[in-house]
This record gives sequence, structure tokens and C-alpha cells, in this order.
Amino acid sequence: MKKFPLHWQILVALILGILFGAFLSDYTNYVDWMGDLFLRALKMIIIPLIMSSIISGVANIGSAENLGRLGLKTLLYYAVSYPHPQLPTNREGAFSTCARALTKTR
Repeated sequence: MKKFPLHWQILVALILGILFGAFLSDYTNYVDWMGDLFLRALKMIIIPLIMSSIISGVANIGSAENLGRLGLKTLLYYAVSYPHPQLPTNREGAFSTCARALTKTR
């Protein structure tokens, strides 16, 4: 039997998950432990990977002047791109919108 490519497997699983959540929402409490387990495993892998890449990047940056310049650019980018609650703005992060939608359904 021919195996489907990975991107098709992911797409089929995504569609099945959406259909399961839409039509069988009463039974989602039986499978939510799998999502929690997956997210915990992802955090366990991703956080050390990000920290090691940051440490490696800082170690390879060279002089302190370059590090300071990069730090200034990073802080400037954060200040410009982060939606501050004091400023009137219509832009919200996609994750906060999704999180709000998910908490309303539970």
C-alpha cells in the first residue's frame, strides 16, 4: 500500500480534528489529554532548543559592541511590534484571539 506524503497526512488529520470538535464536542473531554501531552512534550523540546540557539548566537556575535547593537535592535523591535494595552489599537495577536474563542466554548 502506498503511503501518503506527510503534508497530506497532516491536512487530513487537521480536517478530521476540526470535524470531531465541531460535531462531537461532547466527547472532546475524552481526547483532550492527548493535546495536553503533546503541548507539554513540545515545550520540553522547544524551550531548550531556543535557549541553546540564543546562547550559541550570543557566543558567536563577536565583540560587545555588536552585542549591544543587536540588543538595542531587539528592544526596539519589541517596543514597536508588541501591542501595548495603554495604546488604543485594533490589532491583536492571533493567539490571544484564538485563546479567547476557545475559553468561551469551554
